[in-house]
Formats: sequence, structure tokens, C-alpha cells
Amino acid sequence: MLRQKIAHRGPRYDRGIRQTFFQSFKKRFASLIASERGNVAMVFGLSIIPLVAIAGAAVDYSRAAATKSRLQTACDAGALAGMRARMRPGAD
Repeated sequence: MLRQKIAHRGPRYDRGIRQTFFQSFKKRFASLIASERGNVAMVFGLSIIPLVAIAGAAVDYSRAAATKSRLQTACDAGALAGMRARMRPGAD
């Protein structure tokens, strides 16, 4: 029954509902922009993104530095082993 009533109202009725909805949304959005309440949450929400990115970069840098250190230690050990083998008498 209700669908029949809505269906008989026509496209002008739908357009009126959409316009009313968008006008209401526009007013609420404007009041949200003008409001100063909740600014701390907004600032925190926006600042958490770069903080997480910086923390991720720090972890990546730390892991890269540790890997570089391990590789350097392995290279040094290989070079020392090679020189020791070369310096042994009769190891030609």
C-alpha cells in the first residue's frame, strides 16, 4: 500500500526529497566545519599518520643497519680467513 502511494507521487516528489536531504546535509557539514568542538581529536587523527610513517621508517632503518653490520662482519671474516690461509707457510 505504501509503495503504491510513493510510486504515484512521481519524480518531482523524489527530487524534492533529494533536495531536502542534500540541503540538510549541506547545513550539517557547514556547521561541522564551523564548529570548534573536537579539534583535538581531528588534530590527533591527522598527526598520527606521519607519526606512524616515521616510526615505520625508523624500524626499517634499524633493520637495514643491522643487516649491513652483519654483512660487513661476514666480509671482514672472509678477508681475514683468506689472508691467514695465504700467510701460512707452504700454502701455495
